[in-house]
Amino acid sequence: MSFPRPLLCIAGPTASGKSAVAYALARRWATDVIIADSRQLYRGMPIGTDQPPPEWQAAVTHHLLGVAAPDDPWNAGRFCRAAEPVIAGLHRQGRIPIIVGGTGLYLRALLYGLTPGPPADPAIRRELAERIAREGLAALHAWLTRVDPSSAAAIAPADEPKIIRALEFYLSTGKPRSAWHAEHGFRTARYDHLLIGLRLPRAVLHRRIELRVAAMAARGLAEEVRGLWTAGYDERHQAMRGLGYRQLLRAFRGECSTDEAIGETIRETKRYAKRQMTWFRGQPDLQWLDVTGEEPPGAAAEAIDRMARQRWAECAIIACANGPTTH
Repeated sequence: MSFPRPLLCIAGPTASGKSAVAYALARRWATDVIIADSRQLYRGMPIGTDQPPPEWQAAVTHHLLGVAAPDDPWNAGRFCRAAEPVIAGLHRQGRIPIIVGGTGLYLRALLYGLTPGPPADPAIRRELAERIAREGLAALHAWLTRVDPSSAAAIAPADEPKIIRALEFYLSTGKPRSAWHAEHGFRTARYDHLLIGLRLPRAVLHRRIELRVAAMAARGLAEEVRGLWTAGYDERHQAMRGLGYRQLLRAFRGECSTDEAIGETIRETKRYAKRQMTWFRGQPDLQWLDVTGEEPPGAAAEAIDRMARQRWAECAIIACANGPTTH
């Protein structure tokens, strides 16, 4: 008798409480968490990327957390290659892996595979880099908006690698990257997965973002960024283009005050959360779980537990079949 390979994914916008819910559920199921976050995988950046606190990491194993140096570029393909052996190992142990993160591309690549596309073209990349030097990155994002509005809507105006890659698709093939995605279809799942998205009222989410960024500042975000900057890391490195990091680098150069950098981080984080919601709304197999933002993480974990029991009722591997457990 064969059984599916269950995979639980918890998604949603930044500050929606994904990590706390995943931690509560991992404790309940006695399983591990795999981080699907393109920022939390970097070392030396626990505050600005809001990595799970040390006490959570001591109680539940979190994979792909702080595994890369800030100058080590990662992408969806590399994430999948790192996550798949961990998933296979947990399945062999009879446990359901919990994938948590807000990087939609990582989740989609893991669940459905990568979109086929052209290889990197050094000549095109040099041309695009020269245009950025002459015209600025905003001009290239505006160009992408004209030729591939769907891709541009999901890419932050400051995300140079993604802008370059999307334009590289278009220039190499004459076809927008979003058209490649549509042709791929992402219809054949690689795992029997349950994808849950946490959804909060917009005003509540915005308030949580404000409180979280303020807490990061109080915990020493500026000192964390300055330490990385002093060590030689700056916007040339993918990790340092994240929210909070690029804003504070501007402050250190005298282009704005630290308070202005924190305020800009809050505004940009709200915009990022909106882009995340746009991405996740386009994921047809995502099931939304509405939360108020006030209830304890265990309440959402209990709701997801019930959804998983219904989904995998006949699956012998389901970890929660014998009731709640703890490490």
